[in-house]
Amino acid sequence: MSAERDILIPELLSPAGDFETLRAAIFAGADAVYFGAKNFSARKGAKNFSAEEIEEAIQFAHERNAKCYITVNTLIKDSEISECMQLIEKLYRLKVDAIIVQDFGLIYQIRKEFPNLEIHASTQTTTTSLQGAKFLKDLGVARVILARELSMLEISEIAKIIDTEIFVHGALCYSYSGQCLMSSLIGARSGNRGRCAQPCRIEYCLVNDSGILEKGHLLSMKDLCLYPVLGDVVKTKIKSLKIEGRLKSRTYVANVTRIYRKALDIIKELYLSDKKQEFEPSKSDLDDLAECFNRTFTTYNINAPVHLRKNSQIKLIKNKENTFMDSSRPNNRGLYIGRIANSKNDLYFEPIRECKENDCFVVFSSKGNITLESNDFYIRDNKVFISNNQIKSQIRENDRVFRVRCSMLEERANEIFRHSIKRYPVEV
Repeated sequence: MSAERDILIPELLSPAGDFETLRAAIFAGADAVYFGAKNFSARKGAKNFSAEEIEEAIQFAHERNAKCYITVNTLIKDSEISECMQLIEKLYRLKVDAIIVQDFGLIYQIRKEFPNLEIHASTQTTTTSLQGAKFLKDLGVARVILARELSMLEISEIAKIIDTEIFVHGALCYSYSGQCLMSSLIGARSGNRGRCAQPCRIEYCLVNDSGILEKGHLLSMKDLCLYPVLGDVVKTKIKSLKIEGRLKSRTYVANVTRIYRKALDIIKELYLSDKKQEFEPSKSDLDDLAECFNRTFTTYNINAPVHLRKNSQIKLIKNKENTFMDSSRPNNRGLYIGRIANSKNDLYFEPIRECKENDCFVVFSSKGNITLESNDFYIRDNKVFISNNQIKSQIRENDRVFRVRCSMLEERANEIFRHSIKRYPVEV
C-alpha cells in the first residue's frame, strides 16, 4: 500500500455541537471534527465548547488520531478584535489543528501574530472561483472550504492549486453562503454573526397583479446528499469531505458519519485491490441517511455542466422534479414506510422496514400531516395498527406514511459507543 494511494481518499470531517457529539463522530470514524467556542462561532444556537472543554476535546481527539478544527467564522467588529485574538492565542497554545475563519481582517491578523497557525477559509467567504482561491492562498490560507454551489468540474480545477474542502451532506442555504442578509432584515439576527433565524424555511406567497400565484415554503432548499455520487467525488483531488450539522443530535452525527466512513473504506478497498469496479451505493445506507433527517435529498450542482446552471431558474419553473427546492415542508420528511390499509375497520400499514414501539410516524393525509407517537399505534404480526380513534377519523386508506424518528438508529449510535469505550477489569 503506497502513501500516494492513501492520499486519494479524502478526510472525513464531522460536526460537533457539544462534547458528546464530538465523541460520537470520532467513535463512528471521523478523521477530523469541527466545533466552535462559546463566542465567534457561526452556530450560536449550538451548545459549543468552553475553553476547558476545547482543551479536553483536542486531547481526546489527538489520542485517537483525529484532528480538531475550531470555527472562528463570524464577522468580527473592531470592538471585538482584542477578545477574538485572545481566543486565537489560547487555541494556538492548545495546538489546535486549524482555525476556520470568515473575516479577512482576522485572517490578516492571525497570519501576522501566529504565522504557523493553519487557517481554513470558511464557506462563508463565498469562494466560487479559481481567482478567489488564489487570492486566499496569497493571504496565507492553507485550505478553502468551497461554496456549496459549485460543480465537480469547478471544484476539481480549484483543488489543483490549494487544499479544498466541500460539503457532502446536510442543509443548504437559499443564498450563497456568507451573502445572505435576509435574517438581519427580517429578524434582526445576522447569519454572519452566528444567529441565522432561517427565514428561508418559513411560508411565503408568490403574487402578481392578479393575486396569489403560489403559497408555501417557497425558499426552502432540499438537503444535500452526495453519497450516491461519492465514487466520482473521491476521484478528484478534494482534501476533505464535510458533514453539516453542528445543531444536530448525537444519533444523527454518529449514523451519518458511520455511513460515509463505511463508503469511503469500501472505495479505498476497491481502489487498492485494482479491481475495475465502481462504488455502488447501498440502498439500505441511503435509507438510513434519510431516516437520520432529510428535507428530500439532492446532489445540487455537483454534476451540473456550468453552462446549464446559468439557466437554472428556467429549469426550476419548467421541471419541478429536477430541482433542489421543496416548497411542501421545511422540516424532516423522514422515510416513506408504507400506505394506510383498511381491514374490518382496522386502519394499519405494512412497513417496508422493521419498526419499533418508540418510532414516530407522520401520515400525509388530505387533512394535513398527522403525527403518530408511540401511544397512537401498536405493532402486531409485522403490521402497525392505528389505535388512536381521533387520528383514525382523520386518515384514509392509501394515505402515505413516513417514519420521522427511528429508534434503531439510536440503538446503532449506542452500539458505536459500547464498542469504542475502553473498559478495564477491576478487582472488587
